[in-house]
Amino acid sequence: MNLFKKICAAIVSGGIPAQFPLGTVAGSLLAIPLLMAFRLANRFFPNFDLWLIGIFVFVALIPLLIVLQFEKDQVPPLVIDKIMGLLIAFIQIPFSLKLIAIGFGAYHMMRTFLPFLAKQLFNIDIYRMGTFVGILLHSCLAGLITNLLIRLALWIAR
Repeated sequence: MNLFKKICAAIVSGGIPAQFPLGTVAGSLLAIPLLMAFRLANRFFPNFDLWLIGIFVFVALIPLLIVLQFEKDQVPPLVIDKIMGLLIAFIQIPFSLKLIAIGFGAYHMMRTFLPFLAKQLFNIDIYRMGTFVGILLHSCLAGLITNLLIRLALWIAR
């Protein structure tokens, strides 16, 4: 069981050590190869990337829940939630390195300001929702808002 918990901790942290500077931001770069693989799959099977993202999110929730439940005293830096958020940010967005760079920056800015905006606009404190719900809501909402911002920018640019 101890080995299983260590494997789950390695999955949710992306293998990034806790003392690594900007570890979770650097770890979220792991989403880019996943995006490329999903786009490649989408060329052969239309809309298959949506299924892959859904499967990834579901499979990623299990190790995250296990780590948050059993490793409460030493939770590793969480990267899997940022990868999920970035995958949501790029759902049905054309693949280009410029859009990935813009979306990556916008996503992390949104993650920074989202708790403040939620508190000011809706009087919702994301951090008091509980660890599991707060983490997922924070990342998924930031991804969704980033997706909408990228779509708006693409619409304005054409």
